[in-house]
Parts: sequence; C-alpha cells; structure tokens
Amino acid sequence: MIKAKFGQRLRSRTLTAHINEALCKVLCHNLCVVIQSVHELGIETNFADSAKQTIWVSVKGTQGYAWGLMARYKKDRGYHEAIDAWATANHSSQIIYCLVSLQGINLGECPRVYLATVAEISKRLKESRNGAGHTILWENRCYTKGIAKGCTDMLPTEWSFSHDRLAYIFETFGAETVFASKPRSD
Repeated sequence: MIKAKFGQRLRSRTLTAHINEALCKVLCHNLCVVIQSVHELGIETNFADSAKQTIWVSVKGTQGYAWGLMARYKKDRGYHEAIDAWATANHSSQIIYCLVSLQGINLGECPRVYLATVAEISKRLKESRNGAGHTILWENRCYTKGIAKGCTDMLPTEWSFSHDRLAYIFETFGAETVFASKPRSD
C-alpha cells in the first residue's frame, strides 16, 4: 500500500537520505491509516481543545545551512520591502517557524532545530549583510566579498530548540497553547 500511494522509488541520492525518505513514507502511511480509521469507525478526536489558542507551526528543513523563506516576495522590491511583505502576509495568524538543519548530521543523530516568530525572522533578515537585508536566513555564513564583506550572519543562539525556548514561545502566545499543524502557505 505504501508503494501504491507514495511511489516505489526513493529519489534521494545518499544512503542516509534514502533511509529518511523511506521512514517519511512509513510515517505518512501511518497518518493515512489513522485518518481512515477515524472516518470509518466514527472515532471522535480532540487533538486541540477549541477553548485554547492554537499556534501554527511551519516546519522548514534544509540540507544546507540556509532557508529561503521569502524569495517570491523579492520581485520588484528591495530586500527590506520584501521582508516586510513576507511578514505582513504571515503575521495575520500566529505562526512559529521550526527551522531544521540536516547539514552534517549522520544517521541516528538529531538535527539542529530552531524556533522563531515571524517578527524575529524579519528582524534578523533586515540585520543580515550589515543591514542591507537578505531573503535567505543563514544558519552561519561569513561573507568574503561584496557589500557584506567581513560580516557573519548567524541565527541567534536563543532560537535553539530548548525547554527555555518553548517556555518563551508559550509565554509569548499564551499559556493555554497547544501545537497543531497547518497546511503550507509559502
């Protein structure tokens, strides 16, 4: 059934990526089975209490050291204008970005994970390249030429996934918060 729904080929190139892709297919299959069982058996689910506020989590992964979050907003705009347009488009609902970096991670190791709000990402992007701005959020990049020569763009250490970071997110968006998933909007 997994091959029929999700294809029989693995498109990744490395062994680690093959294993991760296969595991993702198994996870997707399991989610489909749960959803099908809920509908067929009439099981009532309550994953998020409607009386509580919901935080939308947008997970962005990279096999490099960067996330291109707003390139489509750059057309006919300067960097700061593109960042503002992206922030406006994503600020209507409370979204937390979960940034996952798999670069240099071996099989069995945990990836580096960061949590950031739209406002935090906007501020960081405007500060990048010595204040010139950028549409790419770099985990750690040292510029050797151009307008940002000698500048290093890094994610703030406080964005790292931790108990303190989760507490900050819950405090910022309300103590009665639960995590849910939202369809990808960008």
